[in-house]
Amino acid sequence: MSLSSRRITIAVLVGLLASACTATPERVPEAALAATVGVEAVGCEPTTERGTGILLRDGMVLTAAHIIAGTDAISVVFEDETLPAQVVAFDPEQDLAVVRVNTTRPGLAIGEINPGEPAWVMGFDHSNDAPVPKPVQVLRHLAVTTSDIYLEGSFERPVLELGGKLIIGDSGAALVSESGEVGGIIYATSRDEANIGFALDIAALISHLSTAKEPLGEWGPCQ
Repeated sequence: MSLSSRRITIAVLVGLLASACTATPERVPEAALAATVGVEAVGCEPTTERGTGILLRDGMVLTAAHIIAGTDAISVVFEDETLPAQVVAFDPEQDLAVVRVNTTRPGLAIGEINPGEPAWVMGFDHSNDAPVPKPVQVLRHLAVTTSDIYLEGSFERPVLELGGKLIIGDSGAALVSESGEVGGIIYATSRDEANIGFALDIAALISHLSTAKEPLGEWGPCQ
C-alpha cells in the first residue's frame, strides 16, 4: 500500500471513530417520556426546591437527595397530575433518594449504559409540566471521591461522565438508553469544563432500590 493510500485509510478510520464517539440517539423512547417526572419539595425556606425524577416499578421514583433534603412535603409532578410522595430511601453520601407515589403507571427498568453509547438525559420543565430530553454521550466510568451533599466527609461514588449540554435543573434526571432503560441519575455538572456532567451509575441505583421499602421518618436537615 502506498503512503497516500495509508493516509486515506487512516483518515477514514479516524473519521469513523469520531462519528461513533459523537453519535446521538435517534429517537426518545415513548416510555421514558411518560416516566419522566418533576419533583417539588417544600419546607426549606425561602423557595420550593425543584428537580427531576424517573418513575420505576411499584411507584418508585429515583431522584437526587439534595432536592428533598430537610423538606417537609414532597410532590411528584406528572404531565396530567401531581401526587404526594413518601421518602423511602435517602443517601446524602451518594446524593440519591427514592420516593414512592401511589400510582399504577408503568415505569422504566434499570439497565447498564456503557461508555461510547448515546443516551438521553430526561429533564423536566416545571413551567410546562413536561419532559425535556437531551442527547448526551457516555464518556467513561469514574470513581469520584467527594463530600456528601452537606460538604462533609469524603466518599467514593461510582459515576458516569457525560458529554452534553446539561443545566443545574437537571439534578435527579435519569440517564436513559436508546432501549429505554435507566442507567444513571444526574447529580452535577462540571465546574471546570463546559458541556460535561456526571451521573451516579447503575451500581448505586440497584443498592438503594433493594433497600427502599418503608417510609422514612426524616431525611436529613436542609442544605
